[in-house]
Amino acid sequence: LERAVQERTAELREANERLVNSNEEIRISNEQLEKQNFEILKMNEKILFQKKEIVQQKEELEVKNNQLNQINATKDKLISIIGHDLRNPVSALTSLAEMLQTMYKSLSEKDIAQIVGHIQSSSTSLKLLVNNLLDWALVQNKHVEPQLKKVQVWKEVEECFKLLKLHADGKGIMFNNLCNEADFVQADKNMLQTVFRNLVGNAVKFTPKGGSISISSERTEKGELLVT
Repeated sequence: LERAVQERTAELREANERLVNSNEEIRISNEQLEKQNFEILKMNEKILFQKKEIVQQKEELEVKNNQLNQINATKDKLISIIGHDLRNPVSALTSLAEMLQTMYKSLSEKDIAQIVGHIQSSSTSLKLLVNNLLDWALVQNKHVEPQLKKVQVWKEVEECFKLLKLHADGKGIMFNNLCNEADFVQADKNMLQTVFRNLVGNAVKFTPKGGSISISSERTEKGELLVT
């Protein structure tokens, strides 16, 4: 019996040692797993941070692309407006110069003086037009803020008509400024001129020969100024 007890005790001791060894191995494995988990967490945090950076860079890139598209659209619009606004006065100057060159000997001094006067008037208007377009370009590129001032609508329409008079005369078109001289607005003069030039220029283009173009102003019930 004593021998059996000793054998059983030895078996239990061996089993206990194996259990202790297993526990130690499990502890070591757990430590390794914890270390690996910690490294994985750090790697995940790094990946998340990089992902946020990528998303932020993508958003910034989209903003820059939108800004670039707006700049390109502004440039295209500017080129279109310059071509539209400059074509008429340049054509008028060319026609007057050709007339003066080819018919110089048959023209009277009065006719010559009249043509030269038209050339001078057109040159002055063209210079004003170029300056206005350059100012408009600066505003579009945000180099200059719009200069809001009290502007008389009748006067601005009159200046627009003077700029396009030669072009209208070529088609026998009459201009009628029916705006109320008492009507004023807060606006940027150059921007307003650009709007008027484009509208009147298109009106001259599509108005039949011998027709007329009229611009009038009227106050609405809300106090807004309606120009038609």
